[in-house]
Amino acid sequence: MKKVLLGTSALVLSAGVAFADGHAGGVAVGGSAELWVEEVGGADASFNNEIELTFSASGETDGGLGFGADFAFVDGATDNNEVYISGSWGKLTVGDTDDALQKVASLGDIGFDGLGVDDLAEVGRGDGDSDGVLYENNLGPATIYLAMNQDTGVDDMSAGVKFSAGAITVGIGYEDQGGADLTALDVSGDLGGIGFDVYYEDGDANDTNYGTIISYDAGAATINFGYADGDANTGDAAMGIGFSMDLGGGASLSGGVVDDGQDNTNWDLGIGMSF
Repeated sequence: MKKVLLGTSALVLSAGVAFADGHAGGVAVGGSAELWVEEVGGADASFNNEIELTFSASGETDGGLGFGADFAFVDGATDNNEVYISGSWGKLTVGDTDDALQKVASLGDIGFDGLGVDDLAEVGRGDGDSDGVLYENNLGPATIYLAMNQDTGVDDMSAGVKFSAGAITVGIGYEDQGGADLTALDVSGDLGGIGFDVYYEDGDANDTNYGTIISYDAGAATINFGYADGDANTGDAAMGIGFSMDLGGGASLSGGVVDDGQDNTNWDLGIGMSF
């Protein structure tokens, strides 16, 4: 799962659009590119690249109802397609959405493209799908989520809440996966320059799985350490170390080395570019 701690900032080209009825809306266009080398799963080293182009549009009705859409192309193929409406009552999104549990509980990864440490912890979580419906609402320090989709192959119903207290954020989620329920807990934060993310899940299908990502700000670079294991793992625990470095101008360098617990040493190194 590609959720690597990079810390890059996207430079977005925005173009304001005035609709014929006089309402102000907006269209934003962004882009990114990546190139990296990796050796994963015992395969030979390979060179890779990826190009992403994103579009975001928004508007508002006379009565204050917000609306918009997000769309992305990755290497020429559609990757993200969402349409939403929003107001004081919250936000409703339909399309390629994460479910409620994914919104509140997830673990980062090690390396540039993600070397799979988090995969041993997030065994029971879904992957999102193109038929998802997600509702969210901010209630002070807490955000609640409700969702329905088919990211595990059946009609899933999920709920989650995420709340912050100072430098600590806690997320709790539940998903009914058609008879195989899953509960997940995520605690993350930053204490004195040490960042942490701890994930734990307990499900009917895969029992308990867990993992953590620890990050340290070393000045010129951020150093990341990852560990994951659980009942669903048939090998050793996965662990690894990585780094990320802001090169300026929208470019970053990152990479890592991971023992995946399955007798493989995985590594990668790459440059990400935001335009």
